[in-house]
Amino acid sequence: MPPGERSIIRVCLNTSVCEYTTIEDAVNASKDGDVILLHREISRITRKLEIDKEITIRGVKSHTDKIPIIIPRQGIHIKADGVKLYNLEIRGSFYPNSSLYITSNYNRIQGCKITRNYIGIIFENSSKNKVLHSNIVGNRLHGVIIKNSTSNSFIYDDISHNLDGIWIKNSYNNSLIRCKMDNNSRHGFYMHSSDLNKFWKCLVRDNGGLGGLLINSDGNLFSSVELISEMSCKIVEINSFWNVYTNTGGVCVKH
Repeated sequence: MPPGERSIIRVCLNTSVCEYTTIEDAVNASKDGDVILLHREISRITRKLEIDKEITIRGVKSHTDKIPIIIPRQGIHIKADGVKLYNLEIRGSFYPNSSLYITSNYNRIQGCKITRNYIGIIFENSSKNKVLHSNIVGNRLHGVIIKNSTSNSFIYDDISHNLDGIWIKNSYNNSLIRCKMDNNSRHGFYMHSSDLNKFWKCLVRDNGGLGGLLINSDGNLFSSVELISEMSCKIVEINSFWNVYTNTGGVCVKH
């Protein structure tokens, strides 16, 4: 194959059909631009899997329309820019790991389910990533953590049934568009020292604590955010200024 040409790498238990039987071997053998097609129903990974190449991992649905399951006990660290994950269920990472730890840029996660991990996804020193049409649900601690990161987008995602839905610290210009933060044990979202983030047409409903808590966070925009809670204060600001709420009610300010 000529240098630089993209390869299709298949992973399944039948070596007469697929090139590899484990996702670790497929990732190790891949190069920038390759596409890994995961046919295995369940892949267990005992060591931390590091992805340091610009590759795509795409789950192939079974005959019963189930997406492949990856169980990375120590999580998956995405170190390369431009990695794409499609149609995967990623679950079962142990304390203190997240299922996905992303320290790179321009990655895309689409149609995935992130569940039953200690933490769902961590973005750290990371920018311009996209998470679309994914369910980040039922994780023990936070569904999503964003630290020291900017310009990441979450579109049509369900971030529910975690401790906190999304936890944002020292980050700015991130966007949540038509996302749902529902029935998290504590807050739908928590924001600390984070500015100029945008929530647009999100549903924040029936969380155990507040819909949202902002501390030392300025200039964030909440547009047409639907807040459903028995509490009169659905979003609380503490030492936060110049946040804008359009078609969004139930905000209490405590300076």
